[in-house]
Amino acid sequence: MEDFSKYSDQELAIAMCEGNDAAFKEIYDRYYTLLYLFAYNKIRNVEEAKDVVHDVFEWMIDHRKVFVLKTSLSSYLYKSVLNKVFNIFCHQAIVKKYIEQGDH
Repeated sequence: MEDFSKYSDQELAIAMCEGNDAAFKEIYDRYYTLLYLFAYNKIRNVEEAKDVVHDVFEWMIDHRKVFVLKTSLSSYLYKSVLNKVFNIFCHQAIVKKYIEQGDH
């Protein structure tokens, strides 16, 4: 099996898009903990932070044949996590609004 640890992010993204599971694993190993900590620092919930990161990686693997990287891989990953965090905050705000409306 090829050693992807010395590959650049761009090279890994290309290999992943070509169907190389080992390249995806290297991306996952390289970024999972960093992305989890980033998400956790925003959400302050262990399970939600794990779910956010998992969802980003799941989307990448499910769409790797059409995945187009227009920026750096790290920027893409962090922005994807941040967007999912914003979605959680938005959902929480909506739920809170409906709960408060029900109290009247």
